[in-house]
Amino acid sequence: MSEMHIPEIKVSFKGGKEEAHKISCSKDAYAVANRLFNADTLQYQEEFIVVYLNAQHKTIGYYKAALGGIEACIVDPRIILGIALKVPCTAMILFHNHPSGNLNVSRQDRSITQKLFTSANMLDINVLDHIIIGDGEYHSFADAGEMEF
Repeated sequence: MSEMHIPEIKVSFKGGKEEAHKISCSKDAYAVANRLFNADTLQYQEEFIVVYLNAQHKTIGYYKAALGGIEACIVDPRIILGIALKVPCTAMILFHNHPSGNLNVSRQDRSITQKLFTSANMLDINVLDHIIIGDGEYHSFADAGEMEF
């Protein structure tokens, strides 16, 4: 009988020494987002970023979950939730930009928000908001009452 080898799976998270930022409202979240999105490509390429938060709603870190084209990007909830389980997060905020500057919520925006909200909820992780970044403005799902699923 031949020797069996099963690879070990290692899970790691390297917390940084950076200052944590408390996010209490969409304005705070937008201020954090402005530091994460590349201003040079904001109007040319859609990007989806997730900010992971602790129980006090202070930032743990962020993950650039998807980089797309002018009109869309592919977001994989399994990766976003897998990372959420690697860090000691209890909440997260979703962000993406609309290169057109139009802040209207698309069917796809609602769909991914609902999917992540529902899936994260099953893991006792709260999706607090989904913020769409436009041309110097933003749309908050939470502020608009669109986080009720």
